[in-house]
Amino acid sequence: NPVRELEALRAQSHTIPAQPLQPGENPLAGLGGELLEVVADLAVGTAEKITLTLRGIPIVYNIQKQELVCQNRTVPLAPVDGRIRLRAYVDRTLLTLFANDGEAFLPLAASPAKGSQGLILSAAAPGAEIRSLQVHELSSIWQSPKKENPTP
Repeated sequence: NPVRELEALRAQSHTIPAQPLQPGENPLAGLGGELLEVVADLAVGTAEKITLTLRGIPIVYNIQKQELVCQNRTVPLAPVDGRIRLRAYVDRTLLTLFANDGEAFLPLAASPAKGSQGLILSAAAPGAEIRSLQVHELSSIWQSPKKENPTP
């Protein structure tokens, strides 16, 4: 799992209430940003697959195959007590994904579509549910240089 120091970059946080994931609904509608951390605890239930799309990049969990797929990379991921836990970081060039507290790790070069800052969470069929979900908008670690005031 990532280092705790990343928590210091959290500029604004949003908590999504526990709820069933219904096909065609997006509980993350209206949220987004360029630099993000998403922390999700999802009960997989009887859904076929769950998709979390970050800035246009889909992360798909296939429940029957117990696989997590992102950008043509596939890793096995068995639910623990019927749940999967995801922690994803996305910025201008990277998508870093931790699953089930580090059981799976996917560091990926990413090219989010310019202007794409939205988030989508969806299920292919009823049965999955959000146990907990937080979206954190992050500050950049790069500080803008300070402009010196010219002296008159």
